[in-house]
Amino acid sequence: MAFPQSSGCKILYHRLMLPDWLRKNAKWECACGGDELNLTIEPDNSDWDNIFRVKLLPQGQLTDDADITVKMVCGVILPEPQKPRDPMSFMISDGSFSVGIQLLDPNHDYAKSGPYKAVEGTSRRKRLTNPNTNVVTSQDLVTTSSKNNPDQFEITFKPSEFFGSAYCAIDDGHKLVAQYSDTLRLSKGLTFELYRFKSVERYTINYVEITIIQDSPNID
Repeated sequence: MAFPQSSGCKILYHRLMLPDWLRKNAKWECACGGDELNLTIEPDNSDWDNIFRVKLLPQGQLTDDADITVKMVCGVILPEPQKPRDPMSFMISDGSFSVGIQLLDPNHDYAKSGPYKAVEGTSRRKRLTNPNTNVVTSQDLVTTSSKNNPDQFEITFKPSEFFGSAYCAIDDGHKLVAQYSDTLRLSKGLTFELYRFKSVERYTINYVEITIIQDSPNID
């Protein structure tokens, strides 16, 4: 992703996180395995447990009202039919409050809840407390019975405006737009966090690409 110098925007962070890199560099709270193309995450002890964390920006780099956009592209392996549900929440956090998108299970959730939900909660290092999956969204619940389920998801956050969105290619394209109840204190730094929903769930991830952009200033 390239931007002309005259645009005034700046890339603050970019990384394509592949399975080997995540196994070596993330701060893990559960067992993981897999190979070069697949990151497998095993069941753990409690619901809403933190799976891993990756520090994106250090404390003090930004002001609380910094005008940034966080873009995330997630590639996952969908569960086989008859397997346990596997909703997982891709979130960003200031170390205290976390906002994110929960990717739902196509076999159990899509027909009644759609492909994803917005989620927020209190980050307690090893788990998400006070999880809220009833975040305000711009539209009524969209469900689907599609059997052509996507395995790549695009997630965007605009912390200064309480904004989050998710997009996937299901049903020729579907988006969710959300407004979180609070903003992140960006001066405390920024961390990527992955959370499970239920303790019995097992997940497989191929990649997570994260880009943090300092947006262009207004031009009079």
